[in-house]
Amino acid sequence: MSNWQTYWNTVLIWVEDDPPRAVELLMLILAAIMAVMWVQRPQDWPYLVLFTSYVVGSATSIWVRTAIAPVNRTRRIQATGVFVLTLLFALCSMAQLFYGYGT
Repeated sequence: MSNWQTYWNTVLIWVEDDPPRAVELLMLILAAIMAVMWVQRPQDWPYLVLFTSYVVGSATSIWVRTAIAPVNRTRRIQATGVFVLTLLFALCSMAQLFYGYGT
């Protein structure tokens, strides 16, 4: 039990220390869950819409945060944002190719 309590306290301290990153991480985790659910049920388009909104929101948050307060790791953070958007467009393109959406 003490291991879980220590872990939970560490997470709380991290969230209090850097709330924007915690929100971005939560949005990316939810986006991954929505992507998995959408891949399992491609006819349910709301999962795709939620996945897209979470990814775009997280990438936008990352870019705004680095534009307002640059940090030493700016290149890595920007690369993460570009990677996330690239992943989004790749998945949408594959969906259109495999499932014929948009035709």
